[in-house]
Amino acid sequence: MYRQAVKDFNADKYDRAEKELDEALQLDPEYADALTLRGLIQLRDPDISQGQQTLERALQVDPSETAAYIALAAVYNHQGRFDDAMRVSEKSLSLAPHAWQAYLEMAKACIAKSMYQRGLKFIRQAERLGGSTYSEVHLVKAYALMPLKLYKEAKYELQASLARKHDANLDDQAQQMLAQLKMLDTPATIAQR
Repeated sequence: MYRQAVKDFNADKYDRAEKELDEALQLDPEYADALTLRGLIQLRDPDISQGQQTLERALQVDPSETAAYIALAAVYNHQGRFDDAMRVSEKSLSLAPHAWQAYLEMAKACIAKSMYQRGLKFIRQAERLGGSTYSEVHLVKAYALMPLKLYKEAKYELQASLARKHDANLDDQAQQMLAQLKMLDTPATIAQR
């Protein structure tokens, strides 16, 4: 049932996946993998609190559930709880040092705390480990580069972000940042450098 739920989840058939998970969790309410997948599905709702609770429950059941740590890091970053995001990202990296998603969440937390060089280090690692095909990785990298005044590199990353699979929110952020870069490239700004 769990394997079928994973297939349905990967095929964006979330209702079917939830039904399979319901059945799996009726047989074993402490099945951490099933709880984690349920939490991921619940995070799709505007109110993410239920998903957060389910992921936290998965970690109570199995403290080595790497995917739950990574998903919680994303939740904590979304909530502005950057220290918590860093803490659970570190835990996920200790369990799965090749999980690019954990590096992405760590980078987001570092950048939010104005640790741009450190964030850049983590996002580059996310890229190396397979995240380079994802729009968000390039956008987060641009967020690290802009405050470091590495504008040419930031522009490249924003364009790479826009060239990937589209997400309206990420595309809007990338477009806004590109507009900021254009304002920085005015003749008056260039003369001041």
